[in-house]
This record gives sequence, structure tokens and C-alpha cells, in this order.
Amino acid sequence: MPDLSNQPHAFPARKLAWVTVASITVAVALLTLRCITDHCYLYLHGPQVLFPTVLLAGWFFVFFAGKWVLRIGLLGLTGIALALLPTYEGNIAAAASSSAAAALRHTAEELEEYSTRAATFPATIASPTDTAFPLKRFYHFEYVPIRSAGSGPIDTFLLKARPVRCDCLSKTSFLLSSDGNFHVTQENRDAMLSDPVLQ
Repeated sequence: MPDLSNQPHAFPARKLAWVTVASITVAVALLTLRCITDHCYLYLHGPQVLFPTVLLAGWFFVFFAGKWVLRIGLLGLTGIALALLPTYEGNIAAAASSSAAAALRHTAEELEEYSTRAATFPATIASPTDTAFPLKRFYHFEYVPIRSAGSGPIDTFLLKARPVRCDCLSKTSFLLSSDGNFHVTQENRDAMLSDPVLQ
């Protein structure tokens, strides 16, 4: 009969491997289920979904590896934490819309400052990047320089912002003219000067 007295860690090592695989499998399965039931989840949250997935895998690791007393305590602490934590999840769609409008307003102010110095507006500009919100992932921006006279200076402009995916975001498209008016539409298209002015 083999002597197992010198292999005290054989079973814990096997258990550790089982617990690790089981924890990761359950966490990934729950993430996959969430993505199936909410097709916008990955698009809206991006790489940030990795943090709750890793946290969930760690939770299951402690649950599977611990004894019954630890499991009951973990369930109790989790229940208390869920009861105390706010259930409100930030509205990403609303944040994207308000950030897009703010970025257009800020860009228009910079264009006006440029026009004061150069007596014309620039022919091209970079996309708005003055906000911490990842706007480029959610909104497509366009700058339209306009000349009143064919070969004259660029004396006015239009700034447009349109959702990249209307099925996941607010459907609000913006158009900001050089007179400072915001035109908006809920249709799946660019906003136009004929659309209502945002009050």
C-alpha cells in the first residue's frame, strides 16, 4: 500500500484546481447569460465588465473552497451588502447624450475663439475629446465648415453628433449651428436645421 503520509497537499491541490475552474466557469457563464439577455451589455460597459466578472469568480472561489460556516457567513454578508448598496445603475445612455451635447458646446466655443483670432473658421477639426466620457465609442461627430461666398472665408459652421448604435443608446442626434442653437431629432438620422430647437 502506498504511503500517503508524505503527500499532505495532494488533495488540497486537486481541490484548489477544481474550485478555481468551477469559479471561473460559473462567472463566465453568468456573464455570457447576461450578454445573451441584454445584447447591449458589452457595448455599453466595454472592458469594465471584467471587474465584476473577476469579483464574481473570487466570490465563488471563496464559497466553493470554504466550509459550511464560511459559506453561510459569506451569504449573509453578501445579502447585507446588496441590501445597503444603492440599486440605481448610472444611465449610460443619458450620460452619453448629455456629454455629447456638452462636447459640441465646448467645441463651438473653441471655434468662436479661433474665428476671433483668424477671422475665419478652420477647414477641419479633431473630434471632441474634452470629456472623460468615452464619447467616440457612443457618438459619431462631424464638423461642417460653410462659406457664404464661394471662395470667401469660412464664416459659419455646423457641428453634428449622432449615436453610433441607436438600439443601445438614446436616439437623440444633435446639430449645433454657429448661432448657438441646438437642433435635435429622435429619428435614426443626422439632425437638421429644420428639426426642433432644444430649449
